[in-house]
Amino acid sequence: MEKVTYLSDKFINYKGETQQFVLCAVSYMLDDTTKSLSVGVSFTHPKDTFNEEIGETIAYNKAIDKPCCYLETDNKGVINTALVTCVLTNIVEQIQKNPGKFIAGYNDAEKKYKQTCEASKTWSQMTEEDKSFITKLVKVTDSQIKHFRNIWRLIDGKR
Repeated sequence: MEKVTYLSDKFINYKGETQQFVLCAVSYMLDDTTKSLSVGVSFTHPKDTFNEEIGETIAYNKAIDKPCCYLETDNKGVINTALVTCVLTNIVEQIQKNPGKFIAGYNDAEKKYKQTCEASKTWSQMTEEDKSFITKLVKVTDSQIKHFRNIWRLIDGKR
């Protein structure tokens, strides 16, 4: 017989958006002497509407198939309501501090987002002349660059 416990919470992602998630803890007997606890988590995309029932289903399936946390003991009394609450609370804190530990691709997306923000800031501080130059420069082909470099070397050598 399994016992299932759910906990819903949220965190603020790198864009400052609220993301909700659901944790599911499933405790069950593996055999006559061994009890286990599996925890799964599902995340709602910030642009999606949170649906707790769907989140619970996904988190339950992950707890069974791909747990983010797994405990096993031969002392049945160790895995109890207090321990499950403690484990779930701890995982909530970990997600809120470091979502990239639980969400595949999160850290790469955060890095790219920060680079894009920095580039946008730099662009906004440029003069129109610099913006025009860069706009033209990025359209130059590799063969044109090689050609211009050869011309520059010839001209620079005559100075």
